[in-house]
Amino acid sequence: TIEVEPVSGIEIVSIDAEATIDPGHKLRLPVEVRNLGNRPVSIHLDILATDAQGTPLTDTPPTHFLYSSGWAVGVFDEYKIANLAPNESGVAILEYAAPFDAEGEIHIRVLAQGLDDPFTILEENQTIRILRVRDASLTEENPAACERIDPGQTCITRMDLENLGNLEDSFTIHVTESPPWASVTTSSEVYNVSESGTQTAIPIMITIDEGAEALQTGSLEIEVKSGGITHATITRNIQVAPVIDWTLITTQDGREGNNVIISITIRNDGNDFDGVMVALDMDVDAVFGLIPPEDALHSEADHVRYFECRDIEEGMNMTFQAYSSVPEGFTGNGTATLELTVQSIRDPQQNFSASTNIDYTAIIQNPIEDEEPSAIAVAFENSLIFLLEWNGLVMTVIVVAVGSILLNQALVRRQKDLERMKRENTPEIESKETVSDWKKRFSERSTGARESVISPEVESDTFVESFRSKSKRSVESPRMVDQGKLSQASDILDRHEEEESIAAADNLVLELLDEGDSTDTVFDLDL
Repeated sequence: TIEVEPVSGIEIVSIDAEATIDPGHKLRLPVEVRNLGNRPVSIHLDILATDAQGTPLTDTPPTHFLYSSGWAVGVFDEYKIANLAPNESGVAILEYAAPFDAEGEIHIRVLAQGLDDPFTILEENQTIRILRVRDASLTEENPAACERIDPGQTCITRMDLENLGNLEDSFTIHVTESPPWASVTTSSEVYNVSESGTQTAIPIMITIDEGAEALQTGSLEIEVKSGGITHATITRNIQVAPVIDWTLITTQDGREGNNVIISITIRNDGNDFDGVMVALDMDVDAVFGLIPPEDALHSEADHVRYFECRDIEEGMNMTFQAYSSVPEGFTGNGTATLELTVQSIRDPQQNFSASTNIDYTAIIQNPIEDEEPSAIAVAFENSLIFLLEWNGLVMTVIVVAVGSILLNQALVRRQKDLERMKRENTPEIESKETVSDWKKRFSERSTGARESVISPEVESDTFVESFRSKSKRSVESPRMVDQGKLSQASDILDRHEEEESIAAADNLVLELLDEGDSTDTVFDLDL
């Protein structure tokens, strides 16, 4: 009979002699073992802390779990190496938990023992070190910010700092390069950032020196460091922005002969070249224009109303002049306005103006030569003056004059009444009947009976006496006057009376003129 004797045997197939771990992190390392016997076996693992030379630390017996200097170590997944068949292998796990230290290490001895052979123990040493990783990234939130900065101004760009290391760290941000006309600063020199943390909106102040020349470009370099190690660098360009700034120095206006001169002086207080547009305007039609510099751009040959000057250096004064003649040919007096305007080409909102007023007089068309005033005009003017100064006396004269006119009209009316009475008292001459008239009358026969009237019989002496007693005394018949001559005489009389009235009025006016301011005036109206 052949019997197979049981054979026991195990081996540690693989184990990491050394490994690194992040501060405060955990690390799982495999330990592979194999059953070398001819029967199933379970393998047991223990750990033991040692020093760097592998000497076990005192009072630290082998165990499945241990704590040492902030470290924690344990054996896991031991069920995977239980009941291993002959020549079968299994893998158990050693788990390490490191302290939150920047550096450190632990030395472990691994003990493997088959349960069927308690006297055979396999040993392997393993060292785990804490590996500190220091790293960071620096990014600009808005790369387009602060590309151009005005002189004397400060621009703020913001950065984000991320800790890419495996432990909280302190970082510094340094400006390693900047142009001579700029200064760059940060709000703080040290930034504490936790592991995998980010510090956002870190301000970087960039200030351009006052008076820096426009369009200068310089390089700016910013780096982030920790522990003397440079982790990241940002390089960017900055430029001095052009400043368009004009200052009005003075304005003047005056006359040069018959021309009006106006001028304006301005200065380029910016930091770059600029140009100006100069225009002249007048609100009436006249001869006016600008006096452009030699290098000015304009299209008119005479009486320039607009021109441009370009490439005016910073700090340069410019004086522009304009002229105008006094407006002529207007029918009324007035005031014209001459306005000179200067405007920046690069910044049209910056403009200046100067203006002056020009008085002009009307032109007299078809002038009338002065003539000596007539006697009537002089008399009328003096009469008005006299009326204003001697209104009481004038009222007396007016009353007398009106009374004289009324008296004259009364005399004329009386004369006309006399003429009418004369005509009424003149006997009418009976018209003589012609032969045809009385023949016609006798040819008409009366058919009616005629009544006979019997007159009483009176003695002749009695009739004569009665007639005389009843009749008036005989009146001599007036002498007949020729009507044509009477009308002519009336016209002559009326004209004579009118001439006398006018002569009396003229004498009164002449007396008033001769006496002047005297109030003792004698009126002689012979109407």
